[in-house]
Formats: sequence, C-alpha cells, structure tokens
Amino acid sequence: MNGTKMNQILDIGGGKIESYNKALLEKKLLWSQEPFTTLEGHVQRVLPTPIIYGDKGLELWASITHLPSYYQTRGEAALLVENSGELARWIQKDSVLIDLGCGDIRKLKPLLEELDRTQKPVLYCPLDLSRKSIERAIEQTKLSSLPSISVTGLWGTFEDGVDWANRNCGDRPRMFLSLGSMLGNDHFEDAVARLKWLCSTGLRNEYDTILLTMDGTKDVEKICKSYDDAEGLFTQLIRQGFEVSNDVLGDNWYRQEDWTLVRRLTQNPTMHRFVLQAKHTVPCPMRDVTLRQGDEIDCYEGFKYGPEEMAKQFEAAGIRLTSATYQYLLGNADFYSLEVQNGVTV
Repeated sequence: MNGTKMNQILDIGGGKIESYNKALLEKKLLWSQEPFTTLEGHVQRVLPTPIIYGDKGLELWASITHLPSYYQTRGEAALLVENSGELARWIQKDSVLIDLGCGDIRKLKPLLEELDRTQKPVLYCPLDLSRKSIERAIEQTKLSSLPSISVTGLWGTFEDGVDWANRNCGDRPRMFLSLGSMLGNDHFEDAVARLKWLCSTGLRNEYDTILLTMDGTKDVEKICKSYDDAEGLFTQLIRQGFEVSNDVLGDNWYRQEDWTLVRRLTQNPTMHRFVLQAKHTVPCPMRDVTLRQGDEIDCYEGFKYGPEEMAKQFEAAGIRLTSATYQYLLGNADFYSLEVQNGVTV
C-alpha cells in the first residue's frame, strides 16, 4: 500500500438501502409475516436500528456523544489511547480493518496513528449504511496525514461488508472492529447468534480477529443520567427515526401526538431502553395493521454486559480470547475492550 487513498467509497449494497430498510420495517415493526420474536422468546415490535441512524440520525447522534453526561464515547476513546501501543502490536502488517458502523471514528484515530508511527501499513475500511457518515468520518479524522493508512469506505450492511472482505481481501489478515457496544448488545441468545454468524462467515483462521468494546456499567444512576434527555436530543433521534419510517413505507402512520416516549431500566441483564407507547388506537390502513392503546414499540435498547457476562457470550459463540481484557475505570463505569479470534474456547 503506497500512501493514503482518500475519498474512495465503494457501494457494496448501500444503493439498495431503501428496500433493505423497508423489509426490516415489515418484519420487525409491522409483523408482515408473523410477530417478531427474539431467540429467547421475547415478542416485540421494534423500530430497526438502521432506520434511526440515517443521515439526520447520525448527526443527532454525534451531538449526543459530546454531551457531558454521555460517558460511553469518551470512555472508549480513553481506552483506545491508553492501549493503542499494545493493540497496534497485535495487528499484523497489511491487515484489513473493517469498522462495523463507523459513525464517529475520532476514538479510533489514536490506534491508526500508532500503526502509522510504527510504519505498519493497513487498509482501514469504515463501513456504514450512511454514505455521508463515511465521508464525514474520513474527513474529520484527517487520515490523509497518515501515509501508512490506506482508506476504502464501504457503503452497505454488515453482511455486505463480510461478503466484500471474502471476495476482495485474499489472504490478508482481517480485523472486524465492533466499537460502541455494537456486537453483543442484545438479548443473550440473539447476541450469541450474531457473534456466531460473524465468526463463521468472516473469520477464516487464527490471524483473523474481532476487536470489541462494550459498556459494562452497572451503576443505575450513571446509566440513567447518560440517557437523560434534558437537551431533547434522544427524543429528536427517536422521533426522526419514526418519521423516516413514514417515508420508507410510503404511509404516514406515525404521528407524534399519538405516542408517548417512555424510558425503562431493567436488570438481569442490565438494560436501558426507550419505547413508544400508543396513547390510543393507531391505525396503519395501508398495511392493514392496527396498534391498540398501550401497545409499545421498542426503539432503542442499550445492554450493559460486564466482563463475566461477555465471557459467557464468547464461550457460547465458540470464541476464545487472544489477549487480556483491558479495563478503563471512569467513575463507576467499567469499560472493557476484548480482542478475540475464532476457534475453540479455552
């Protein structure tokens, strides 16, 4: 790789995002075939994550991550600064780093800078469903100043990204980056199934790895404060997602005045979520769906799994750790970053 390649963004499926989002809405929100049920048997209507994090949603999310009360992004950034040297030593020369849902990559820049400082060339691939997000991420981090880091943006889904890697990366080592509580952030069985999928489709040998971060906070006050909506940004984020669903479905079924936004915190496992609750009967005539008073739609779930809980996920998924658990203490919030690889659990 000779120098940084800028503004190279490949459409690996992003051009079909509208049909992809429509299919997700019909499955998880409208129950077009059958009620959506998690692997653990939870029946729920869900506003799919990609609907929330379109171009406008990601702009709102960027503002949320800068709120003083939102500790998660700052904690991850500090973790990556503290451990960038050791992580860089783990990454092999000419590796392909695929950043799943790149969003805000300022927290990753210290690791990329360390790889460049040690003259270890890699191909960095920010992957997202939002092309604008990829463009903004590359521009804001000024990767052009890092000659050892080549950049190819990938516009598409996680599945598209894995398929692209299998077709284009050859024998080069690959590392999938799951930052910001991406993989693992689900009900246990569903989270394990997702990890198994990535291992079976994306990891080929002991040189292919996953770098995963997760918020393991158990402090209820800190969790609730981080989602406090004094600025109104979480409310805007969620409501714009439902407005996007109107556009995707071609049906103005969602009207703000019909719904109440509710916050819930549950334990065992610790999970914070936002739900929309119907104030009265809400019809969606074009889809032959009627939601009754009190019906709820899950629209933002944040699981808080600690190291022991994540270890159970990895064991169930057939993953073994290849490096020690990194921990970063911020007040009462424990962050940890786990580098894992495919193989038999040890």
